[in-house]
Amino acid sequence: MSASPTAAQREGDQQDLWTRTATAAGRLNRAHADLVAIAVELIEGGHWGDGGFRSPEHYFTVRAGLSPAHARDVEVVARRRADHDDEPTIRTRQQP
Repeated sequence: MSASPTAAQREGDQQDLWTRTATAAGRLNRAHADLVAIAVELIEGGHWGDGGFRSPEHYFTVRAGLSPAHARDVEVVARRRADHDDEPTIRTRQQP
């Protein structure tokens, strides 16, 4: 028995939503990785103090509009990254 037109439409809509969600999540993951890379540079170079910022967290709260909690997460990951510099990097999947 074949699916009704309504069920087929709903399935198509869900597949489209899932695809768009995965695409957006991939972009968001890339943006988070970029923020962490910037945080590493800020921390290692001591640049976060330029302009009167109290901490890297404060810098990201003001400059990137992150919540204090999210800015703190970015800073923590950046600081932990130094602990794992000798480990292989995560390879991103190449798009055909």
